[in-house]
Amino acid sequence: MAITYDAAVGILTPRGHNTGMLSCRGRWGLPAVRALAMACLFGLAMGCGIAGRFTGENEARKIRAVGVPAEATVVQIWDTGVTVNNDPVVGFLLDVKPENQSAFQAKTKALVSRLAVPRVQPGARLRVFYDPRDTTRVAIDRIE
Repeated sequence: MAITYDAAVGILTPRGHNTGMLSCRGRWGLPAVRALAMACLFGLAMGCGIAGRFTGENEARKIRAVGVPAEATVVQIWDTGVTVNNDPVVGFLLDVKPENQSAFQAKTKALVSRLAVPRVQPGARLRVFYDPRDTTRVAIDRIE
């Protein structure tokens, strides 16, 4: 069997073997390539849903949709042990001060850029949304 070097692909192959980059002939074929592409897309979609769950963003979107805006002061922060693209998911204990209601404390978590961590230290003031039916449900609007 003769072996040749295919410079286009950069590998050694048996002579006459098709190594074209766009070819779907050969060992796998087009159905296998399509199945692999679908599996990758499904995995990506599932990964986004899982990331939203770990960061608290799925819950935060729901709260922002029905919530009431308020000002909050950061009382305490902690590392949840979760990072997304090297940015930490931070736990917050907040003192929420609604306009026409007495203040209350609530816990939440949010994905915070590494560059924004100094802006969310205890004493920082943040805009939040809270669920008027359940004041334990609070979502940070955005960290600027």
